[in-house]
Order: sequence, then structure tokens, then C-alpha cells
Amino acid sequence: MRNVTKMLQMLFVVILATFVFATQGMAQTTLLTESFDGGTGQTPPTGWSTELVSGGNYTYFFASGTYPSVTPYDGTGLVEFNSWDANTGVTNRLKRTTALSTVGYTNVAIDFAWYEDNIYTNNDRVEVQWSTDGSTWNTEATFARYNSVTGWKIKNVALPSGAQGQATL
Repeated sequence: MRNVTKMLQMLFVVILATFVFATQGMAQTTLLTESFDGGTGQTPPTGWSTELVSGGNYTYFFASGTYPSVTPYDGTGLVEFNSWDANTGVTNRLKRTTALSTVGYTNVAIDFAWYEDNIYTNNDRVEVQWSTDGSTWNTEATFARYNSVTGWKIKNVALPSGAQGQATL
């Protein structure tokens, strides 16, 4: 992989088997589960779209990943950002086309599987973002692709109080 800085921003849900959790009291409610099985090529599954923040569209939906070679964490599909071919500064956002409601929920969180490896040390990363209007994005967490221990990792992000009780998150 070329040693150039690339940024991968994905909205709110990212890379395979994404789950949004909200709790009320001690009960946990899953508001969304997605394995990205229905996407093909640059066409995301129903309910999702990609947004070009800068540069071209390098977000793909496949049955396996390349550079590195990887199989899905869950289901038969995954999301891949092709940073191998992307120029420096290319940023794509993966987002829901229909908002979720968190009205009546507290402790809203996002859990997702993110593949990390110890091969490429460049600046590939994913940013977990949330919005209440689809225009203004708040970055809540950033995860680098590089890790000395290769494999799928479950990432957990608690969203702030501003994401709770929202009719359109």
C-alpha cells in the first residue's frame, strides 16, 4: 500500500455488523442491525448511501475485502474503502438514508466490527459521526486501521446527550 495519508470518514455506522443500542433504565434496545449483505460494487444496500466529502467514491460493498484479504465478520457482505487506489485526502461518508429516532432513550451507543492489521502504517481510519439534520456532522470517535494485532475488533462508541431524545438521528 502506498504510504500516503488517506482519510476514511463514515457516518454513524460503519464496516459490517453495525448495531445501534439505546437503553432506558436497565433494558437494552437494539434500534438497528446491519451486515451490509445487500450491497454490490458501489451500490450500498437499501437504507444506506455514500457521500463524497472530498475526492471520488472509493467505498465498495463486497463479499470479501482486499488489501488485506478478509472475509466478512458477520453475514455475507462487508464495506470496503479502497484506500489503495484513493489519493491523499479522499473522504467518503457512509450514512443511513432514513433517520433513527432516539426519543425516549438514554445512553445511545454504536457498536461495530472494524478490521485492523499490522501491515499498513499509513493514516487509514474511520470516524464515527452523528447528525440530527443530515448536514452538520459531529465526530464522536476515530479508529485507526493499524494495530499490532490483526483481525476484526468490536468498537464501542457512546454518543453524547445531544444524540439522545432526537426524532431524527
